[in-house]
Amino acid sequence: MKIGILTLPLHTNYGGILQAYALQKALKDMGHDVCLIDRRFYIKKSLWRNIKNIIKRYLLNDKAILVTAQQISKHRNHQSKKINSFISTYIETTIPFYNKLTENDLQFYNFDTIIVGSDQVWRKKYVVSLYEFFLDFAGSESIKKSSYAASFGISDINYTKKEIRSVSLLLQKFNKISVREESGVSICKSKFDVQASLVLDPTMLLSKNDYTNICNNSSFYDSNYILEYFLDMTEEKNTLAHEISHNLSRTIKKINERVEILISLEEWLSKFNNAQYIITDSFHGCVFSILFNKPFIVYVNKNRGVERIISLLNMFNLKDRMIFSFSDYNNKVLSNEIDWRVVNEILKKEKEKSLQFLKDI
Repeated sequence: MKIGILTLPLHTNYGGILQAYALQKALKDMGHDVCLIDRRFYIKKSLWRNIKNIIKRYLLNDKAILVTAQQISKHRNHQSKKINSFISTYIETTIPFYNKLTENDLQFYNFDTIIVGSDQVWRKKYVVSLYEFFLDFAGSESIKKSSYAASFGISDINYTKKEIRSVSLLLQKFNKISVREESGVSICKSKFDVQASLVLDPTMLLSKNDYTNICNNSSFYDSNYILEYFLDMTEEKNTLAHEISHNLSRTIKKINERVEILISLEEWLSKFNNAQYIITDSFHGCVFSILFNKPFIVYVNKNRGVERIISLLNMFNLKDRMIFSFSDYNNKVLSNEIDWRVVNEILKKEKEKSLQFLKDI
């Protein structure tokens, strides 16, 4: 079967790229011909976001981050090479589409099925055209429409009444619907009157070996360190990291998605694979801690969506790894060992269910 995948644009988001890679690989392993629909949002949107970030950093007087336009251009080119190298090696894509998709755009690819997901494809603030991510452009009756691990990201979806009616009609045309969070199942039922299955994030469909095979050729890192992976750094998170470093008597290695210090996907995976302990505020930071069986603490990042982390940790009985402030932290979290035998057994069962969902599409 020829399958097209529609997800958020691939940019400097490690988890976003790896979930796209994982879903494509899982479907290819089933024998399908799979291609990622390379939807890109307007350059103006990205440019404005970069300008706002620079202004914000200036107002915060973060002089270490302020760089000249020439340096920014240099770093962006270096960033693109690292990211594009992984994408071109591991992900098969269509030509880039910068404008809203139409059915004519995809005629050349002759897709039998289009799957939307994963990541926060149904979070209104993250997309340029909401209905596009409910596959309004795939009007042909011959094209099956499904979602895999689609995410609203938040419990209050903030859709207008008109949007709810329109999305409900679009979802009625889906062959199968699955979401990534427990709250997503409830939203689909209460808001759109459709049934949705709860499935794993695509990254969890692959094995640890699938990822270590990718990072084997990257530079080696020692293993006696704590990995700090924060998407949004705050003073409180910095204090937490130093406290844990002191308590565990280990040094900290940091991953940051700022343009000027971006690392490759291979290096990102290596750092997770080799760490002794992980501190993160990222959903995919939690995911890869679980996949690599690394003890971790997640400082919940409310701005980026709480529901997905709560749902993930609920599934694996790991809610005790979650804190919302430094005051929630105590040494009990460090001393409480994770029973990886139980976690891996849950992962095995959930993976079987999720793969079966894909097989039935």
